[in-house]
Amino acid sequence: MELFQLRYFLAVAEQLSFTRAAKTLHLSQPPLSHQIKRLEDELGGELFQRSSRLVRLTDLGEAFLPRARSILLQTDDAAKEIRARTGLEKGVVRVGASGSLAYHLLPLLVVKYRELYPNIDLQIVEHRTPQLLDAAERHEIDVALIRLPHDKTKLSITVLRDEALMAAVPGSHPLASEAMVSLRQLADEPFILISNRGEPFHNLVLHLCARQSFQPNIICSGTEYATACRLVGLGVGVSILAEMGTKHHVDPAPVFVRIDDEKAVSPIGLLSRPFEELSQPARAFFSLATSLGKQL
Repeated sequence: MELFQLRYFLAVAEQLSFTRAAKTLHLSQPPLSHQIKRLEDELGGELFQRSSRLVRLTDLGEAFLPRARSILLQTDDAAKEIRARTGLEKGVVRVGASGSLAYHLLPLLVVKYRELYPNIDLQIVEHRTPQLLDAAERHEIDVALIRLPHDKTKLSITVLRDEALMAAVPGSHPLASEAMVSLRQLADEPFILISNRGEPFHNLVLHLCARQSFQPNIICSGTEYATACRLVGLGVGVSILAEMGTKHHVDPAPVFVRIDDEKAVSPIGLLSRPFEELSQPARAFFSLATSLGKQL
Protein backbone atom coordinates (compact mmCIF):
# COMPACT_ATOMS: atom_id res chain seq x y z
CA MET A 1 0.00 0.00 0.00
CA GLU A 2 1.42 3.35 -1.07
CA LEU A 3 0.72 6.78 0.42
CA PHE A 4 -0.27 8.17 -2.97
CA GLN A 5 -2.94 5.46 -3.21
CA LEU A 6 -4.39 6.71 0.08
CA ARG A 7 -4.42 10.26 -1.29
CA TYR A 8 -6.18 9.02 -4.42
CA PHE A 9 -8.75 7.15 -2.29
CA LEU A 10 -9.35 10.22 -0.15
CA ALA A 11 -9.86 12.43 -3.23
CA VAL A 12 -12.47 10.07 -4.70
CA ALA A 13 -14.17 9.72 -1.32
CA GLU A 14 -14.41 13.50 -0.96
CA GLN A 15 -15.53 14.16 -4.54
CA LEU A 16 -17.63 10.99 -4.98
CA SER A 17 -16.55 11.19 -8.61
CA PHE A 18 -13.55 9.67 -10.33
CA THR A 19 -13.63 12.41 -12.97
CA ARG A 20 -13.59 15.29 -10.46
CA ALA A 21 -11.03 13.53 -8.27
CA ALA A 22 -8.72 13.04 -11.26
CA LYS A 23 -8.90 16.77 -12.01
CA THR A 24 -8.02 17.75 -8.44
CA LEU A 25 -5.09 15.31 -8.53
CA HIS A 26 -3.96 16.52 -11.98
CA LEU A 27 -4.26 12.98 -13.36
CA SER A 28 -6.14 11.36 -16.17
CA GLN A 29 -8.91 9.05 -14.98
CA PRO A 30 -7.50 5.63 -16.08
CA PRO A 31 -4.39 5.75 -13.80
CA LEU A 32 -6.57 6.87 -10.90
CA SER A 33 -9.04 4.01 -11.42
CA HIS A 34 -6.15 1.56 -11.78
CA GLN A 35 -4.58 2.59 -8.47
CA ILE A 36 -7.92 2.44 -6.63
CA LYS A 37 -8.41 -1.07 -8.02
CA ARG A 38 -4.94 -2.06 -6.80
CA LEU A 39 -5.76 -0.69 -3.35
CA GLU A 40 -9.05 -2.62 -3.31
CA ASP A 41 -7.27 -5.81 -4.31
CA GLU A 42 -4.80 -5.35 -1.48
CA LEU A 43 -7.56 -4.68 1.06
CA GLY A 44 -9.64 -7.58 -0.20
CA GLY A 45 -12.83 -5.74 -1.10
CA GLU A 46 -14.42 -2.86 -2.96
CA LEU A 47 -14.12 0.62 -1.47
CA PHE A 48 -16.66 2.21 -3.82
CA GLN A 49 -19.95 1.30 -5.41
CA ARG A 50 -19.72 2.46 -9.01
CA SER A 51 -22.48 3.12 -11.49
CA SER A 52 -22.85 5.24 -14.60
CA ARG A 53 -24.44 8.02 -12.55
CA LEU A 54 -22.83 8.02 -9.10
CA VAL A 55 -20.05 6.77 -6.87
CA ARG A 56 -20.64 5.79 -3.24
CA LEU A 57 -18.48 4.45 -0.43
CA THR A 58 -19.09 0.82 0.49
CA ASP A 59 -19.16 -0.29 4.13
CA LEU A 60 -15.49 -1.19 3.74
CA GLY A 61 -14.82 2.25 2.26
CA GLU A 62 -16.63 3.99 5.15
CA ALA A 63 -14.57 2.01 7.66
CA PHE A 64 -11.31 2.67 5.83
CA LEU A 65 -11.86 6.42 5.31
CA PRO A 66 -11.00 7.66 8.86
CA ARG A 67 -7.96 5.38 9.00
CA ALA A 68 -6.68 6.69 5.66
CA ARG A 69 -7.16 10.27 6.83
CA SER A 70 -5.30 9.52 10.08
CA ILE A 71 -2.36 7.91 8.24
CA LEU A 72 -2.03 10.84 5.85
CA LEU A 73 -2.30 13.39 8.67
CA GLN A 74 0.43 11.65 10.66
CA THR A 75 2.60 11.41 7.55
CA ASP A 76 2.15 15.12 6.78
CA ASP A 77 3.01 16.03 10.40
CA ALA A 78 6.14 13.89 10.24
CA ALA A 79 7.14 15.45 6.92
CA LYS A 80 6.76 18.95 8.36
CA GLU A 81 9.00 18.04 11.28
CA ILE A 82 11.66 16.55 8.99
CA ARG A 83 11.54 19.55 6.63
CA ALA A 84 12.08 21.88 9.57
CA ARG A 85 15.14 19.87 10.61
CA THR A 86 16.66 19.56 7.14
CA GLY A 87 16.26 23.12 5.92
CA LEU A 88 13.27 22.45 3.65
CA GLU A 89 10.94 24.99 5.24
CA LYS A 90 12.33 27.77 3.09
CA GLY A 91 14.59 28.29 0.11
CA VAL A 92 14.65 28.55 -3.68
CA VAL A 93 15.06 25.95 -6.42
CA ARG A 94 15.92 27.10 -9.93
CA VAL A 95 14.54 24.61 -12.45
CA GLY A 96 15.09 24.62 -16.20
CA ALA A 97 13.19 22.76 -18.90
CA SER A 98 13.07 22.66 -22.68
CA GLY A 99 10.30 22.22 -25.24
CA SER A 100 7.46 19.84 -24.45
CA LEU A 101 9.14 18.93 -21.14
CA ALA A 102 8.45 22.48 -19.93
CA TYR A 103 4.85 22.31 -21.11
CA HIS A 104 3.89 18.80 -19.97
CA LEU A 105 6.30 17.13 -17.51
CA LEU A 106 7.56 20.08 -15.47
CA PRO A 107 4.12 21.32 -14.31
CA LEU A 108 3.30 17.84 -12.97
CA LEU A 109 6.54 17.78 -10.99
CA VAL A 110 5.88 21.30 -9.69
CA VAL A 111 2.45 20.25 -8.40
CA LYS A 112 3.91 17.28 -6.52
CA TYR A 113 6.83 19.31 -5.18
CA ARG A 114 4.55 22.07 -3.92
CA GLU A 115 2.44 19.49 -2.09
CA LEU A 116 5.54 18.28 -0.24
CA TYR A 117 7.38 21.59 0.18
CA PRO A 118 4.85 24.45 0.05
CA ASN A 119 7.27 27.06 1.41
CA ILE A 120 10.02 26.52 -1.17
CA ASP A 121 10.03 29.03 -4.03
CA LEU A 122 10.48 27.68 -7.55
CA GLN A 123 12.11 29.76 -10.28
CA ILE A 124 11.38 28.31 -13.73
CA VAL A 125 13.65 28.85 -16.74
CA GLU A 126 12.36 27.68 -20.14
CA HIS A 127 15.00 27.49 -22.85
CA ARG A 128 16.58 25.24 -25.44
CA THR A 129 18.99 22.56 -24.23
CA PRO A 130 22.27 24.35 -25.15
CA GLN A 131 21.21 27.45 -23.19
CA LEU A 132 20.17 25.30 -20.22
CA LEU A 133 23.56 23.59 -20.25
CA ASP A 134 25.29 26.96 -20.19
CA ALA A 135 23.04 28.21 -17.37
CA ALA A 136 23.73 25.11 -15.27
CA GLU A 137 27.49 25.41 -15.78
CA ARG A 138 27.28 29.05 -14.66
CA HIS A 139 25.29 27.95 -11.58
CA GLU A 140 22.28 29.97 -12.75
CA ILE A 141 19.98 26.94 -12.45
CA ASP A 142 20.10 23.91 -10.15
CA VAL A 143 18.44 21.20 -12.26
CA ALA A 144 16.93 20.97 -15.73
CA LEU A 145 14.77 18.59 -17.77
CA ILE A 146 16.38 18.09 -21.17
CA ARG A 147 16.31 15.89 -24.25
CA LEU A 148 19.18 13.44 -24.70
CA PRO A 149 21.65 12.38 -25.94
CA HIS A 150 24.01 15.16 -24.98
CA ASP A 151 27.69 14.61 -24.17
CA LYS A 152 28.94 18.21 -24.31
CA THR A 153 28.91 18.77 -20.57
CA LYS A 154 30.76 17.71 -17.45
CA LEU A 155 27.60 18.08 -15.40
CA SER A 156 25.60 15.16 -14.06
CA ILE A 157 22.88 13.76 -16.34
CA THR A 158 20.41 11.17 -15.06
CA VAL A 159 18.25 9.34 -17.61
CA LEU A 160 14.61 9.36 -16.46
CA ARG A 161 12.97 7.35 -19.25
CA ASP A 162 12.56 6.94 -23.01
CA GLU A 163 9.65 8.60 -24.79
CA ALA A 164 8.26 7.29 -28.07
CA LEU A 165 8.62 9.42 -31.19
CA MET A 166 5.67 10.03 -33.51
CA ALA A 167 5.41 11.04 -37.14
CA ALA A 168 3.17 14.08 -37.67
CA VAL A 169 1.51 14.25 -41.10
CA PRO A 170 -1.28 16.41 -42.58
CA GLY A 171 -4.78 14.99 -42.27
CA SER A 172 -4.98 14.61 -46.05
CA HIS A 173 -1.71 12.66 -46.28
CA PRO A 174 -1.95 9.05 -47.57
CA LEU A 175 -0.17 7.81 -44.42
CA ALA A 176 -2.62 9.54 -42.08
CA SER A 177 -4.80 6.43 -41.92
CA GLU A 178 -1.92 4.09 -41.10
CA ALA A 179 -1.40 2.69 -37.58
CA MET A 180 2.38 2.71 -38.01
CA VAL A 181 4.85 4.00 -40.58
CA SER A 182 8.48 3.56 -41.46
CA LEU A 183 10.57 6.72 -41.61
CA ARG A 184 11.62 5.57 -45.06
CA GLN A 185 8.04 6.27 -46.21
CA LEU A 186 8.65 9.95 -45.38
CA ALA A 187 11.95 10.21 -47.28
CA ASP A 188 10.52 12.40 -50.06
CA GLU A 189 8.60 14.74 -47.76
CA PRO A 190 9.65 18.24 -46.61
CA PHE A 191 10.54 18.12 -42.91
CA ILE A 192 9.73 20.63 -40.16
CA LEU A 193 11.94 20.17 -37.09
CA ILE A 194 11.47 21.69 -33.64
CA SER A 195 15.22 21.88 -32.99
CA ASN A 196 18.17 23.57 -34.64
CA ARG A 197 21.21 21.92 -36.18
CA GLY A 198 23.55 20.57 -33.49
CA GLU A 199 20.84 20.26 -30.83
CA PRO A 200 20.16 16.79 -29.37
CA PHE A 201 16.72 16.25 -30.91
CA HIS A 202 17.89 17.46 -34.33
CA ASN A 203 20.82 15.02 -34.22
CA LEU A 204 18.51 12.22 -33.13
CA VAL A 205 16.16 12.73 -36.10
CA LEU A 206 19.12 12.84 -38.52
CA HIS A 207 20.48 9.62 -37.04
CA LEU A 208 17.13 7.82 -37.35
CA CYS A 209 16.77 8.93 -40.97
CA ALA A 210 20.34 7.82 -41.73
CA ARG A 211 19.42 4.37 -40.40
CA GLN A 212 16.78 4.31 -43.16
CA SER A 213 19.37 5.42 -45.75
CA PHE A 214 18.12 8.94 -46.44
CA GLN A 215 18.79 12.52 -45.42
CA PRO A 216 15.64 14.51 -44.61
CA ASN A 217 14.78 17.60 -46.65
CA ILE A 218 14.54 20.08 -43.77
CA ILE A 219 12.68 23.19 -44.91
CA CYS A 220 12.05 24.68 -41.46
CA SER A 221 13.77 24.19 -38.09
CA GLY A 222 13.89 25.68 -34.62
CA THR A 223 10.11 25.99 -34.22
CA GLU A 224 8.12 25.44 -31.03
CA TYR A 225 5.98 22.31 -30.76
CA ALA A 226 2.68 24.13 -31.34
CA THR A 227 4.10 25.93 -34.39
CA ALA A 228 5.40 22.70 -35.89
CA CYS A 229 2.02 21.01 -35.32
CA ARG A 230 0.11 23.82 -37.01
CA LEU A 231 2.51 23.96 -39.97
CA VAL A 232 2.03 20.24 -40.48
CA GLY A 233 -1.73 20.60 -40.08
CA LEU A 234 -1.68 23.25 -42.81
CA GLY A 235 0.09 20.85 -45.15
CA VAL A 236 3.51 22.56 -45.21
CA GLY A 237 5.39 19.35 -44.44
CA VAL A 238 5.81 16.49 -41.97
CA SER A 239 7.54 16.37 -38.60
CA ILE A 240 8.93 14.03 -35.99
CA LEU A 241 7.80 14.85 -32.45
CA ALA A 242 8.13 13.29 -29.03
CA GLU A 243 4.83 11.85 -27.81
CA MET A 244 4.31 14.70 -25.31
CA GLY A 245 4.27 17.11 -28.23
CA THR A 246 1.20 15.41 -29.67
CA LYS A 247 -0.91 16.85 -26.84
CA HIS A 248 -0.78 20.39 -28.20
CA HIS A 249 -4.17 21.53 -29.49
CA VAL A 250 -3.92 23.42 -32.79
CA ASP A 251 -6.25 24.01 -35.72
CA PRO A 252 -5.90 22.50 -38.20
CA ALA A 253 -4.36 19.58 -36.31
CA PRO A 254 -1.94 17.06 -37.81
CA VAL A 255 -2.37 13.31 -37.54
CA PHE A 256 0.16 11.45 -35.39
CA VAL A 257 1.34 8.01 -36.43
CA ARG A 258 3.69 5.70 -34.56
CA ILE A 259 7.11 5.02 -36.10
CA ASP A 260 8.07 1.42 -36.80
CA ASP A 261 11.56 1.55 -35.31
CA GLU A 262 12.52 0.44 -31.79
CA LYS A 263 15.22 3.12 -31.82
CA ALA A 264 12.64 5.87 -32.42
CA VAL A 265 12.63 7.09 -28.85
CA SER A 266 13.72 10.34 -27.22
CA PRO A 267 15.48 9.86 -23.86
CA ILE A 268 14.47 12.36 -21.17
CA GLY A 269 17.28 13.42 -18.85
CA LEU A 270 17.67 15.37 -15.64
CA LEU A 271 20.66 17.71 -15.74
CA SER A 272 22.22 18.94 -12.51
CA ARG A 273 25.39 19.97 -10.80
CA PRO A 274 26.96 17.23 -8.62
CA PHE A 275 24.41 16.15 -6.00
CA GLU A 276 26.63 17.17 -3.09
CA GLU A 277 26.76 20.74 -4.45
CA LEU A 278 22.96 21.13 -4.50
CA SER A 279 21.01 22.85 -1.75
CA GLN A 280 18.60 20.76 0.31
CA PRO A 281 15.55 22.08 -1.61
CA ALA A 282 17.29 21.33 -4.94
CA ARG A 283 18.21 17.83 -3.74
CA ALA A 284 14.58 17.27 -2.84
CA PHE A 285 13.48 18.32 -6.36
CA PHE A 286 16.15 16.09 -7.90
CA SER A 287 14.97 13.09 -5.86
CA LEU A 288 11.33 13.75 -6.72
CA ALA A 289 12.08 14.13 -10.43
CA THR A 290 14.15 10.94 -10.60
CA SER A 291 11.36 9.05 -8.84
CA LEU A 292 8.25 10.45 -10.54
CA GLY A 293 9.86 11.23 -13.89
CA LYS A 294 9.73 7.54 -14.77
CA GLN A 295 5.96 7.43 -14.16
CA LEU A 296 4.49 10.77 -15.34
